[in-house]
Amino acid sequence: MNQITEYQRSLLATEIYDTLIAMPDMGLGEIGECKDTADIITQEWVKKAGLNVVEEDNTQDPKVIVGRITDFVNSFSIKQDEFNAAMGNEHRTLQQSFTRLCLKWIEHCATPGYRTDGRNAQSQSISQRIVERFKKDNEGFKPSEYLGYV
Repeated sequence: MNQITEYQRSLLATEIYDTLIAMPDMGLGEIGECKDTADIITQEWVKKAGLNVVEEDNTQDPKVIVGRITDFVNSFSIKQDEFNAAMGNEHRTLQQSFTRLCLKWIEHCATPGYRTDGRNAQSQSISQRIVERFKKDNEGFKPSEYLGYV
């Protein structure tokens, strides 16, 4: 039997959801209804295709994680507030580690080697301002270096 990962199945459901929510004339204008319908369509497709849904075992692979994050932020229905609330409920040490990861990303964006064009030039500009101001106010420390380990 052919396989599809749970992540791939969820990507398909998200694509279907985005299509449904963008087509209010189909009568599926409610977010919950579109989500439910997308899940049903995905389940039926997986079943008809004879696919077995499996969990991924490479959850620590940075490329997989980046793919999930970029899929999350590339949605018309991005739920930033819900994400932040969920992260706020995680273990305090994990919250600190996630903050360090975000700061490291800002530091990366601030470097001259960060690839930019018109779509992300503001990310580099604001990142440079954040890092430079932080270093000025904190004895030359980068933000991620200043954040303690708990």
